[in-house]
Amino acid sequence: MFGMQIFTFWHMDSIGTSLVSWVALIAGLILSIGLQTYMIPQLALLDLPLFGILKNAVLLLLGYLPRSVGAIAVQVLYWGVLMLFFPVSLLLFPFTNFWLPMTLSLLIIYDPMEKSFNIEKTIKEMREAQMQSDEE
Repeated sequence: MFGMQIFTFWHMDSIGTSLVSWVALIAGLILSIGLQTYMIPQLALLDLPLFGILKNAVLLLLGYLPRSVGAIAVQVLYWGVLMLFFPVSLLLFPFTNFWLPMTLSLLIIYDPMEKSFNIEKTIKEMREAQMQSDEE
């Protein structure tokens, strides 16, 4: 869906759309960025079906809106600067590509994720279980 939104964004001029379409597309892009920011860590931490992960992402996005806006702003700013300096930024992109804005965004939303999923406790339990199985 995010790829389709980017494709549509680059072709909006040739389609001849209205202001409402532009606003809807930009709102959809921002919502997609926010949801993906919360979905990616859940894929690594939780064993849930996609609907459960999506539901958690929506609830976290809305429940911790100030932090979510900050995480989204970091990513939008990064991609905006990358597009603003497009030919020159291609030299920097292989070194910073997706990990740099995502790392900063995940640091911003870490507290809500910790409150919701007890990440530290879960990791500690998994580590202890692994050490016990290694000893046996």
